[in-house]
Amino acid sequence: MTASGIVLPDTVDREKKIEAEVVALGDGKRLAKYNLKPGDRVIIEKWGGEEVELEKVEHKIVDYEKILAVIE
Repeated sequence: MTASGIVLPDTVDREKKIEAEVVALGDGKRLAKYNLKPGDRVIIEKWGGEEVELEKVEHKIVDYEKILAVIE
């Protein structure tokens, strides 16, 4: 339990994150605040999103809310 009374499960530290490379972006206004471009590296949540295979390469399509951090 945290000092503010929030209970965190034991599994919180075991949830894995994924480092990914941006290959394409939509044109949504919500993406503009991230200033992302193809080639940028990001950390995304492991769970969620859609996995697709294009030209024998696996990709993960995620909503902007699943982007946890931009690696500079």
